[in-house]
Amino acid sequence: MSIELKKRHDIMQKKLEIVSKEKSDLSKQMKQLYVIFTKQRKALELSIKKTKKLEIDSAMSEKTVIDLQNSSKIYTSKLNDLEAVI
Repeated sequence: MSIELKKRHDIMQKKLEIVSKEKSDLSKQMKQLYVIFTKQRKALELSIKKTKKLEIDSAMSEKTVIDLQNSSKIYTSKLNDLEAVI
């Protein structure tokens, strides 16, 4: 009977070692995935910030172009008026 218990104990001990090793491996993989996830999240956040900045810069540039076009029209009109007077 004690031999059977010893065999059973040895089998259970090996199963425990296998499960412990699997748990350790899975824990390492999860840590590695978390590091990758964190890096990708930071990269995405930076990309979003840059995209927003580019959108704002683009909108400001468009406004500047429109303002310059309007100023050009006004100055051209004034120039034409002055030429007409002369």
